Amino acid sequence: MTVHLNSFIEKDSWGLKVEKIGERKPRKGQNRIKTGQKREAWRSREKFKAVAVGRARKTEQNAKRMAKNVNAVRSYSNFSRKKKGKGPEMPFLQSYKDMGQG
Repeated sequence: MTVHLNSFIEKDSWGLKVEKIGERKPRKGQNRIKTGQKREAWRSREKFKAVAVGRARKTEQNAKRMAKNVNAVRSYSNFSRKKKGKGPEMPFLQSYKDMGQG
């Protein structure tokens, strides 16, 4: 019979000796431990600095992207204004307009 560090011998319902190896921790306890570890990591200064640097870089990238989008919208709106307001009218449209008035 092999003896493990976490093993113990127990009698089952028929009176036979049964060797049990370790105990399972309840999931609730495991989740609580993990939550505590995450909370501790979040509070530590090293992790906080790493997150802050990441946010600064992300903010800078967002600012560049938004500026680029603003320029694209401006150029599009200028293009549509020029196209909309100016240009020769087609002759058949002019004759159609004249027919309706006469």
